[in-house]
Amino acid sequence: MMDRLAVQEGQANPEAARGVGAVVHALQQAQVDTLILDDAALSERTMLALDAEPWIATAREEALGAGILGEVPAPAALLRAAALTDARVLMVPGPVLPKGVHVAALLRWSSGPDVPSS
Repeated sequence: MMDRLAVQEGQANPEAARGVGAVVHALQQAQVDTLILDDAALSERTMLALDAEPWIATAREEALGAGILGEVPAPAALLRAAALTDARVLMVPGPVLPKGVHVAALLRWSSGPDVPSS
């Protein structure tokens, strides 16, 4: 699993996401095959649990019409979204993930190349 994550770094069309924003975005699209989580590192952060798709949000504007069930610890919100989108979960100790990364995901399909900003 970790080998597959490492291989995706620097790829033009990665099948992996790293960091909270990228992983939440992938979970919102049911794109996550395997969620890789260092839950201890995210224990102080909160996210929004939603009552319908996209199931998780980091801000109210991301709810896309779904009702907000509440603000919950980030690990709980991530695990719930993974379960609701049939993603597998791998809990890891911090040093396993790249420095500064507390959550990553292996994706079901490529998100395509990054689009340069204009």
